[in-house]
Amino acid sequence: MIELENITKVYRMGEVEIPALRGITLSIEKGEMLSIIGASGSGKSTLMNIIGFLDKPTLGSYSFDGADVSQLNDDKLAEMRNRKIGFVFQEYNLLSRASALSNVELPLIYSGGRLKSKSKLATEALERVGLAARANHKPTELSGGEQQRVAIARALVNNPDVILADEPTGNLDSVSTEQIISVFRNLNQEGITVVLVTHEMDIAKQTQRIIRLYDGKVISDEKVT
Repeated sequence: MIELENITKVYRMGEVEIPALRGITLSIEKGEMLSIIGASGSGKSTLMNIIGFLDKPTLGSYSFDGADVSQLNDDKLAEMRNRKIGFVFQEYNLLSRASALSNVELPLIYSGGRLKSKSKLATEALERVGLAARANHKPTELSGGEQQRVAIARALVNNPDVILADEPTGNLDSVSTEQIISVFRNLNQEGITVVLVTHEMDIAKQTQRIIRLYDGKVISDEKVT
């Protein structure tokens, strides 16, 4: 599904070049649940942003479902991102004055469609993460783990092929962390490809495959036994 070949990313600040990724070659199969692990500054988030069409590599090639991503213009990239990718971040990024249901509806509003179907799809997404009963609660009325599940439902509402989660349990206690990982596992069993970016080995070990980054390079790529 995802093929990265010799991906290099260099950020430029004036005359200074800062390499973030140094020749990443990587394949991700449809239906995998894997983790990308490394210390701060290892290139994890940069790699996730490139996979999710939020950033472009300086060098190298990226193929998604057989399409050469480098040949797509910004509008086409945005269209693919909205249809193919669901994002979950450490900060939940929910609208504090809106209900859980309204927060989940947001991607549907941006993509157009009928109001009635938006509510139905958002309710179904909340059901998939076990929060249908909290649909009318605002984020301030939800625990951290519940807020993250709302964020996952929002990522799900357009039925993406891939979910990219950047430190999704970073702000959560151990009980909420287990609940979130369980949600990701269930979604993966439904056929969604899940990529978790983390610096915690305990989280990484709960996926099927661990890719370790160091200084912008892949230093190991192992199946979890």
